[in-house]
Amino acid sequence: MFKALKGRRRDVMKTGTAWFLFGSIILVFLFSVRPQRHEGFGQGGMAAYVNSVGISKRQVSRLVESARQNARGGDDGEPDGEQGKQRNATALSQLVTQELIAQASSSARVGVSDLEIRDFLVKQPAFQENGQFKREFYSRYLQATGMTATDLENSVRRDLLVQKIQRAFGSALRPTDLEVKKQRELGETKVNLEYLTLPVQGGGPASVSAADAADFAKASEPRVKGYFAAHQPEFAQAEQVHARHILVKFTAGKIDSIESALAKAKQLKARLAKGEGFAAVAKAESDDPGSKASGGDLGFFGRGRMVPEFERVAFEAAPKVVSDPIKTEYGYHLIEVLEKRPAKPAELDVATKDAIARTLLAEDRAGALIDRFQEALKAGDRGKVEGLVLSKNLKWEETGAFSVEATAVPKIGPNDEIMRAAFALTAAKPLASVVFRQGPKAFVLRYRAVPPKVPARPAAGLPDFDKPEFMQAMMANQKSRDAMRQWVRHLQKSADIDYAPQASAGAVGGEAD
Repeated sequence: MFKALKGRRRDVMKTGTAWFLFGSIILVFLFSVRPQRHEGFGQGGMAAYVNSVGISKRQVSRLVESARQNARGGDDGEPDGEQGKQRNATALSQLVTQELIAQASSSARVGVSDLEIRDFLVKQPAFQENGQFKREFYSRYLQATGMTATDLENSVRRDLLVQKIQRAFGSALRPTDLEVKKQRELGETKVNLEYLTLPVQGGGPASVSAADAADFAKASEPRVKGYFAAHQPEFAQAEQVHARHILVKFTAGKIDSIESALAKAKQLKARLAKGEGFAAVAKAESDDPGSKASGGDLGFFGRGRMVPEFERVAFEAAPKVVSDPIKTEYGYHLIEVLEKRPAKPAELDVATKDAIARTLLAEDRAGALIDRFQEALKAGDRGKVEGLVLSKNLKWEETGAFSVEATAVPKIGPNDEIMRAAFALTAAKPLASVVFRQGPKAFVLRYRAVPPKVPARPAAGLPDFDKPEFMQAMMANQKSRDAMRQWVRHLQKSADIDYAPQASAGAVGGEAD
């Protein structure tokens, strides 16, 4: 029930009045389109039949091209690639849905008159000059798009019909004042929380002393060995090199800058060859701010950490030999390998046992603390909970107020269990009865009163979302959206829809949303 209420409220706010653009969106595309190329589906043949009424590939191509140009304002994207196929499927699905609605509306004697189409066309800015309709603009548009007047008027007729049906659903399903009141009350219901964060791994391996780790390793040897067997790749040592470098930057694409950087790199190598210390030259001359202060020292690193050109030289070069200038996207490098470590398989030596013992003991301690909190919460023992908080130096934090329509708990994240528990807490029963897990953390929840609401002043020009008429329109949109979706699904199931082979993928299942 909670999910249903939350989902309904959120969907209403998301869709809003914008849902009525379903039909008009195609009209927007129509009157901003540039001359078409009719790619993807091509110009000939049919893409689908809806109860024996054909939808041509040319119709699909025209809608796809319009959508492409309006989505990015340009001619990018391959019409025959995956993105192009998806556009074709989406456009065809829209046209099939429109045709289903048109046929059902015709049976119900609902239609769009020629006068309505004329009124719509003469009001289009694309066909106007100084607010007056210009027939020559209309003719140029038809010529540029390759459409006939009949093609255009039929497209407009279908789109206006969809909008008319949508308005009919909206009017029939307009919510009552009581429904609007309940919906507003739902949105205004807010809670606030305090929470404790309990790391699932406690203080981590670093919190375990060497003596405790050694004792644990001896007492729990089978468990340590089992952990090692399950995590061997983590303890294997990959091949590594310890290197340092001097970087001379250049400006990409500037020949003079590139040549100048190369010349300087060669000069620096000559200085090193004469006996100047690598670290001293790096501190004075390197352009790498990250390693300059340490004499160019990069420490040990494995494969995949550096750019390919740098990595190849570092792993192939002999130690203590300064490379020739190596060009990368960052500039020219002089590289000196100081030491190499070969790859080594995982071994359950003393150091590895110690590392595993620290990890397992930290987890055990964290689990024990979580169990103690769980026991106190189950018993509703507030004193014991506060005692644990003080003994472990934990701190309550506040989420801040949030409503039932929130998609996540502030500062904690999306968690339906925590959301449900939050709305069940009261001043009389302030503690949740369980510890909640969320990834590497666990949470203890406590009720906190919602701070007083400070009325927000609506920005100039924006609608007042608290007005009853606005809420009424939003709820009507949601209701009509759901009803029309079900109606279209019914039409699809009862219709005879045949798709051309190349048009079938992804086209089935188009809906009026």
